[in-house]
Amino acid sequence: MIRFLPSNWIVTLAVICAGITILFGSVTGTLPVPDAISDGSLAQNPSATLSWMFKFARYSISGSAFVLLLLSFPPIWKFCWFVCAKLGLMYPYINGRFEIDMSSNWDVIDHITAKDQSRDDCTIEITEPKKTKLICDIDIGLFRYKLRISPSDDAGNVIRWSRAISIDLIWPCDGLPHRLSYLYKQENQPNEIRRTDVESFYGAGIINVFSELDMRGLYWTNRNWYRGLNTAGEIVFRRSTPKRSPASV
Repeated sequence: MIRFLPSNWIVTLAVICAGITILFGSVTGTLPVPDAISDGSLAQNPSATLSWMFKFARYSISGSAFVLLLLSFPPIWKFCWFVCAKLGLMYPYINGRFEIDMSSNWDVIDHITAKDQSRDDCTIEITEPKKTKLICDIDIGLFRYKLRISPSDDAGNVIRWSRAISIDLIWPCDGLPHRLSYLYKQENQPNEIRRTDVESFYGAGIINVFSELDMRGLYWTNRNWYRGLNTAGEIVFRRSTPKRSPASV
């Protein structure tokens, strides 16, 4: 289960739910508070107290199960997350489609390998990293997640698809904003693979979530690691779907 709430909210939320259960039960008469609790004479009547506690636990578990069942429906979950994120009670709402600008050190690596074959000139010219346009679809639920990156309409893109195999939502700490951490696997287009490239590899990314519209960070991979040709670079996410349509994502 992905942590959408900060750690200090878990206990607070449990106390609030317990209070609501007691209040609702007392008002409706389904969970009346026994006299042994109201007048403080617990030791004189322990059986009534234990009976009330077991009933309270049963009601709490049933209520929690009902709430989780409701939140398991994507439209309800996305609406609740969207509203609570607006109120600052939950992690920023990042479901939806994003346009990606991804830069890589691959051209530098390719340049180094080419220079290495001719020892006459070892000068390395550092140029502006080439940027690749991609599309990212994020769909994170209460119990499941999906982060998939695919090529845009640009021709000649080496990426076939890339999908996350693990996701972690990190709350602000160490002076940093909300962050999205993920591990992923990437498959490349067979007909676009260079001589120094591989068909598939694994990587990781750590993305600063500045807002629901702007996320940027770094990624790195084990791409051709046995030849010392690991790739890394910067990745920028910009939302391309309407911000106010959580149920349609």
